[in-house]
Amino acid sequence: MKKLTHILLIFIASSLFAQDEAKTPEFQITRLDSLFLELDKIMIDTVKVNVLCEICLELMNYSLDSAMVYCKQAKKLSKQIRFDRGFAEAFYNEIVTLRKMGEFKTALDSLPKVMELYKDMDDVINVAQCELAFGMLAADLGNLQEAAIYYEKALEKAKKMNDLKMQGRCLNSIAINYYYRGEFKEAITIFNKSLNIAKETKNTALQVNLYSNIASCFNLVGNIDTGIYYYDIALELVRNEGDRSKFASIMSNYAGLYEDQGDHETSYEMHQEALTIRLELGDKHGIAQSYVSIGNVDSRMYRYEAAIQNYMRGLKLTEEIGDIQTINVILNNIGSLYAEQNEFEKALEYYDKAFRMRLKLDDRDGLAQIYTNIGRVFLRKNELDLAIDTVQVGLKLFRSMGNQDGEAFAHSIIGKAWFKKKNYQKALDHFEKRVELKQISGVTSNMGDAYADISNTHYSMGRYESALDYGHIAVQHSRYEGAKEDIKHAYLVVSNAYKGLNNFGNSLKYFEKYAAIKDTIAEDLKNRNLLGLQTEFETKQKEKEIQLLNNQNKIQELETDKQRTFRNITSVGLILVMLLAYMLYNRFRIKQKANTELTYKNKLIAEQKDALEDMNTQLSKKNKSISDSINYAQRIQETIMPTGERLNELFTDSFLYFKAKDVVSGDFPWIRKKGDDIFVSAVDCTGHGVPGAMMSMIGYFILNETVLGHNIYDPGTILDNLHGGVIQTLKQQKNVASHDGMDLAFCKINLKEMKLEYAGAHRPLYHLSNGNLNEIKGNRFPVGGTQYAKLGKEIKFDTQIISLKKGDSIYMYSDGLPDQLGGFENRKFADKQIQEIISENKNAPMTKIGEAFSQRFDGWLGDSKQLDDVLLIGIRF
Repeated sequence: MKKLTHILLIFIASSLFAQDEAKTPEFQITRLDSLFLELDKIMIDTVKVNVLCEICLELMNYSLDSAMVYCKQAKKLSKQIRFDRGFAEAFYNEIVTLRKMGEFKTALDSLPKVMELYKDMDDVINVAQCELAFGMLAADLGNLQEAAIYYEKALEKAKKMNDLKMQGRCLNSIAINYYYRGEFKEAITIFNKSLNIAKETKNTALQVNLYSNIASCFNLVGNIDTGIYYYDIALELVRNEGDRSKFASIMSNYAGLYEDQGDHETSYEMHQEALTIRLELGDKHGIAQSYVSIGNVDSRMYRYEAAIQNYMRGLKLTEEIGDIQTINVILNNIGSLYAEQNEFEKALEYYDKAFRMRLKLDDRDGLAQIYTNIGRVFLRKNELDLAIDTVQVGLKLFRSMGNQDGEAFAHSIIGKAWFKKKNYQKALDHFEKRVELKQISGVTSNMGDAYADISNTHYSMGRYESALDYGHIAVQHSRYEGAKEDIKHAYLVVSNAYKGLNNFGNSLKYFEKYAAIKDTIAEDLKNRNLLGLQTEFETKQKEKEIQLLNNQNKIQELETDKQRTFRNITSVGLILVMLLAYMLYNRFRIKQKANTELTYKNKLIAEQKDALEDMNTQLSKKNKSISDSINYAQRIQETIMPTGERLNELFTDSFLYFKAKDVVSGDFPWIRKKGDDIFVSAVDCTGHGVPGAMMSMIGYFILNETVLGHNIYDPGTILDNLHGGVIQTLKQQKNVASHDGMDLAFCKINLKEMKLEYAGAHRPLYHLSNGNLNEIKGNRFPVGGTQYAKLGKEIKFDTQIISLKKGDSIYMYSDGLPDQLGGFENRKFADKQIQEIISENKNAPMTKIGEAFSQRFDGWLGDSKQLDDVLLIGIRF
């Protein structure tokens, strides 16, 4: 439940797609009134579309259903008047709304259409914004690796356009991605880069988010003082801006820090302060989040009934505003509460509801958490085999996403199950893995409990010295964290260890400490329950006062609306009378003019029809000529380029899979033999079709000249020479706008020495040896173009040497294979699927592996359009 809380907090603190500046609900309502009045007066349709889009944005933080209505109105009107930019903006706002409603799949399916619209307009920044949105939706669905790819693409475009604001947002998203993966130190570094940009661009809203996010990271790595420092800066910024809504959000995040330290009273008070502000503002989304946070504190203070009540309040509000993601969190938390009270059937009922929703959303991180929580229920019910099997599913999901903190939690549950089964060695393996993962991720919370489990396991195995050592480590960590439950557990395991060593004096000493803190916890619980009842009463009274005030305000608003409506109706009536008179006056004049124009247009159409027929005849001739030329070019390309047969002559167990997007291709294999050395390369040129084919000819002949003409055999030097040749041929030193070139994996293979030398430009080499698939990466810049050199990067390609063994195999391919969109969810084929095919067929003949790739790719492509040329080479030695 703790992990869910932190994800929720940082999600709230992060700006959604395009909202750079925060607005308080009071501002929104005032702004909405102004926009609605403006909408009634607008006569120009394009302006009306823009205002409808603004209304949609304002309503997003007030009513998602209403926001969706105005998005659709803006889309419909812009389509009618063929206002492409307005249509794209309205469509994008609709996707933002869908994401806020938790409809991630629907948003993801629509986003490519919006991106195409912006591409057609050559709007690079909005294309980058769409890529940023792709990343956020991928993260929402638990695919953090895919999210990272999109964030980097968006960042690259933002840098190219020198758009600092977009760079700041991209870096913030990249850092949040590291946060989700549990890599908090890396997240802090990137958050700080984004913060520097936010300061430079004076983007206060982003600064507030970043200070809050950095504080959360420091909290999770155990640096509490630094976390407090950053939260204080964030609060001071929003206080100066007068943004009470954002102040409440930061206050809620800040409360989470005290909650993790075990200071539940302070945390509870801060959450209550945030709730009071949100109630006064009428911020339904924020109120729901506060109820969830207060419910979390109630749960930790063992006030389960109060926690359930707060979760139910939050659930009701989130259902009203359609916040599916938070609904999932609440359902999961309610399930955990019932599990704590040993009401297992109710717990499983709520877990099942959350599971079904997350399954529908394809939210893998959420599914992993639910699998693990369900496993905890089975553990408590002593259904140990079922517990292990269930949590193993969650463990695999956590591992696939790189969520080390989640993995650690899953190992803890599995370890406890094996401990109950008295298989202490397996239990110990999982407990030690938990500690290892927490150390790697930097998440130090509950480390005392982790070491206490290890100590207890050693004790059960009769290893009393080891039990004592780990017990003392558990005490140190628990005291440092201030977690009383963990301290209690640690004292007990140390007492047991001393008892095992027959040191009864120290055993009694630590047992007394255990008993004392147990009594303290019981007394704290009693006081907390009393505090909770008092706070609950005060909160209800406050809610009643606010409700009364809201009712009075509504009465006043209705009276104002009545007067405004009467005034508007009178004004509209006068305007309509004037318009009717004007229309009648102009109607006759327009009809006369139309008759004259019609006669002229009929004559013009007849002339244009004759001209069009002549043009069609000429166009048909030109199309045939172009087709004949391209087909001839294909024959030339096929004649010159090496084939799979040539590859099989040199390597008997090999395959070459090639699928051009158009008639001619920008991808080509290059295969040559010189003495005992065989040169093999998979080359991917810029573009496809005729432009790609022209680049392929340039690359082909420069490689021939370099290796066969100048006798240069070192792969890195060959790529250096190819890079210079492309720049010289295309005159790129003068034509700085030309970034054409090629990516390639280049190998020199000596079968006598069983040695491979490799150099790469943006393309990796896969090496399968002893059943292990290794990715060997080349340099991260292309052949050709001067863009990297102008950034101060030295373009020099490295040669890597690999020893080969009989039975080893290698694979190289162009990016048309992993980048192809398709499958059930129209996603990328991806490197992961390539690795799976290789691993699944590692013992099959290479021709069969080539067929497996062909079948999988064709099935993936289905009815989708092929996006690029595809080339794949596989060789077994």
